[in-house]
Amino acid sequence: MSWGMMGRDMKEVRIGPKKEMIPKNWNVKELSQVSKNNGQYGANESAEEFDAEQFRYIRITDISEDGRLKNNDKKSIEKKEENEKYILNEGDIVFARTGSVGRTYLYKDRDTEITCVFAGYLIKFELNSKEIDYDYLSHYTHSYLYNSWINSFSRSTTLANINATEYSTLPIIYPPLPEQKKIADVLSSVDQAIEKTDQIIAKTQELKKGLMQELLTKGIGHDEFKEVRIGSKKYEIPRNWNLVRLEKMFDLINGRSFKKNEWSNEGLQIIRIQDLRENENSETNYCNFEVKDKYYVNKGDLLFCWAGNINTSLGAYIWNKEKAVLNQHIYNLKSKEKNYNEYYKNYLNYMLPLLKTLVGGSAGQIHITKGDLNSFKLLVPPLEEQKKIANILSSVDNKIQKKQEQKEKLEELKKGLMQKLLTGEVRVDVEE
Repeated sequence: MSWGMMGRDMKEVRIGPKKEMIPKNWNVKELSQVSKNNGQYGANESAEEFDAEQFRYIRITDISEDGRLKNNDKKSIEKKEENEKYILNEGDIVFARTGSVGRTYLYKDRDTEITCVFAGYLIKFELNSKEIDYDYLSHYTHSYLYNSWINSFSRSTTLANINATEYSTLPIIYPPLPEQKKIADVLSSVDQAIEKTDQIIAKTQELKKGLMQELLTKGIGHDEFKEVRIGSKKYEIPRNWNLVRLEKMFDLINGRSFKKNEWSNEGLQIIRIQDLRENENSETNYCNFEVKDKYYVNKGDLLFCWAGNINTSLGAYIWNKEKAVLNQHIYNLKSKEKNYNEYYKNYLNYMLPLLKTLVGGSAGQIHITKGDLNSFKLLVPPLEEQKKIANILSSVDNKIQKKQEQKEKLEELKKGLMQKLLTGEVRVDVEE
């Protein structure tokens, strides 16, 4: 594909608080000027259990941050005449008016086989397809131009809420329709690559789940098994494996409570819960004074976050950075004998749902006490088998990591393309 760089034939426009230079033959219009309506509020009904015979109910929580329809927690509302006015049709775009303000979703018939209606915290606009391409507008609502407008609008109000009248004033930069379609095609091709990468990541994660279930209970190449119980669950495990309380294998060292006035910009890193999460962009804090020996963490140490949400922070981690110091709400598991930490990281994470049932807690924040963890039973293979199991699972983790890095590069590519294409800084060639 060939690209044409912008010339001098440009004009200045204002999008929210920012000024932009765009080609003179491009337009800037408000959303209401390129729509058949001025924004329609959705149904004000409670969601019901999903029923394929009813309408599917699209809520803000069904829309991902990048504008895709989620399918993990589908809901319905009754298929009746008064709900028909909320039906979504090809090319309709909905905007979140509260909560995740600014989040958008472009409805496509291919997204679902069931007729969809939208909920009350969403606002629907029907686009004039003769003037604006709906795929183009969808990409526009994920650009820095749109986000800048949303952020400035949100800051000017006391509540995080943008209503239909306010959304109607959204300024949209757009070129002639053929160029809109070409820009949308370019950006959609990157989206497709991102989606395919996501699918590979999801399939590989499912593969890992199956491998964990097999390897962490059945081991490798065993013919003789015995039955053991952990909590309410029974497992058939290799006859030469042991079932041992965690306190027999590890000493649990809790982290130190570092106060904010003890944080520094230099020294050893303070390991906080957010430092253990993947893709967490948090500020790194440091300790520049001596602490007790037990609070130091070395590369390869096995850590366990014992406070948090089971779906986010709670669980086991290997510290893969240099020497650091441990903050509160995290245990350092110090081996009492020869153990392979990578194996126990995988084992503890696999057993987290069972561990949660043994310690109780709510769907939100839960705490696993030292007594809880010490009494939890471990399945202990011989050391060499621990290594083999961990290496197999690590190879799958490496594949997932590479795909995640590939996805991040594609997202950066799209971000750069959007910035240049949606302002005309770079022009696409359009056939006459």
